[in-house]
Amino acid sequence: MSFLTGRGSVKLPLLASLVLLAVFTAIHTINIQGIWGAALYFIPGLVGTGIICNSGFSAEQCFLTLRLPSREGLLALALITPLLFPVVLSGEYSGWNTVSVLIYAPASGFAQELFFRGVLLPSLMRGFAKRPIAAILIHSILFSSWHLPLVFLTDPAGIAPVLIVTFIGGVAWGWQVYRDGTILWSTLHHSAYLMVMALFSWG
Repeated sequence: MSFLTGRGSVKLPLLASLVLLAVFTAIHTINIQGIWGAALYFIPGLVGTGIICNSGFSAEQCFLTLRLPSREGLLALALITPLLFPVVLSGEYSGWNTVSVLIYAPASGFAQELFFRGVLLPSLMRGFAKRPIAAILIHSILFSSWHLPLVFLTDPAGIAPVLIVTFIGGVAWGWQVYRDGTILWSTLHHSAYLMVMALFSWG
């Protein structure tokens, strides 16, 4: 029983992360607009952080520290930045919306990073001890899959490109976070990505 509930637990944080992933997927699929939708996005990350911190994870193990990025980390972010171009070119420019660009997009980026790189990835890292690459790849598959329900409902033709782009993004962000020990830079990069995407519409 201590294996499930003790401070060194592996199963409880991982199980909680997977349950919260299902909750987060439902929230994303329902796609509630406005301030309530933005607030709901933070629930999986905040609840997950509470659970894994109570299971013995330190702030460092959750990548919730402030550190400067490494050259390798910055290179990973730079390499995936061009992925934005085919994404926005497939959409239609919809113009500037201050609330969407400056509030909702950064909030979404922060909420996603808090859960996927601050909760799910550390849980997988503990579950796949000494195999961080396996943890990063599995977390990237789950991150990519998280995007699919909403894409399927709005533009089924975009499923393959979204699957590819988000998987590559998940690998790069996951590795950068693991390499540098902080979600700060992936959050800023992801949020900037979403801010540009907020200028376009699809479907």
